[in-house]
Parts: sequence; structure tokens; C-alpha cells
Amino acid sequence: MSSYHPSFASTSNYRYNPIALTAPYTYQPRPRQHVRQNLTYQQKIQVLDFYHLNKHRLSMESMIPPLRAMGFTTICQSTISRFVKNENQIRQCAAEQNEHAKRASVVVLPEVEDALLRWIQQEQEQGHSISGDAIVERGRGICDELQVPEDQRIGFSRGWLDSFKKRNGLSLRRAGR
Repeated sequence: MSSYHPSFASTSNYRYNPIALTAPYTYQPRPRQHVRQNLTYQQKIQVLDFYHLNKHRLSMESMIPPLRAMGFTTICQSTISRFVKNENQIRQCAAEQNEHAKRASVVVLPEVEDALLRWIQQEQEQGHSISGDAIVERGRGICDELQVPEDQRIGFSRGWLDSFKKRNGLSLRRAGR
């Protein structure tokens, strides 16, 4: 008696592979990888405050489970240590930046942006609504007044304007001055 079976004649063809036809398929879930968190300055301060409240009664390793329960799912000992090491810088940036900022804003010409902000505040106090085009025009005028060299000037593009408004919490209408 021959062991030849016609349905498995060609093992090179996957459709007739006896292992594929007889082996039961079991679902193997892939191990879940943690999504990396990029914490805001406000969240970093929460971690620092928790650390200072518990540093005398909990070790660094035993702080991790409660912090993870608070929603910091990827926190680890080295992250806490880095926050403690950079605490002054973190608190300073948190005071200067938007509370939801994740990194410090880099301003190319702070004196121009400060003068522009003062102008915007004056205009708003007088009841004027300001358009993005008016801000860009005034920014160029401030650069002229401060004698900023052409090669060092801000581009005053739409992207710059959007970032400027976001950095300073401005919401401007299109119409107006």
C-alpha cells in the first residue's frame, strides 16, 4: 500500500501543504509596545511634586507604580532622575511658556517679538481688531526701527504668524486693521 495521497501531491504549492491544512490556528497577540509619552511642562511638574512629597518614604523604584497609576504610563527611574536634575530649568520654562507646552519655544529675535506684543496689546486696549497682515507689516516696521540686518530678519511668513499667535496665546480675526 502506497503512502501517496493525491491531495498532498505538490508540497511546493502552499494550497496543498498538509501542515497548513491540519494544524489548528491559534491567535498569538503581539506584545503591546508602550507608546512613548512626551510630557508637558505641567505634567513634568506633577512628577516633580510627587517626587518631593514622597522622596523620604519611597525609593525611586517604588514611586513608579503610583506614577503609572496617575497616567504616566512610560515613566521610569531615569526619567524621574532627569526631571530632578533639570528641575530649575523645567520650572522656569513652565512659568514662561504655555502650560501645555512640551518644549521651550525658540524665539529668533526676542526684542522684535516683545515690541510687537506691546504694540498688539496697545491696539487691543484701544479697541482695534488686528489682522495677521497688520501684524506682519508692523513686525517689518519694527525690524526697520531696530535696524535689524536683512540677513537676520524674521521671515514673517504665515507659518511664523501661526507660531507667533500660538506662542503668545493670540486669537485674531481676519477682518479689521
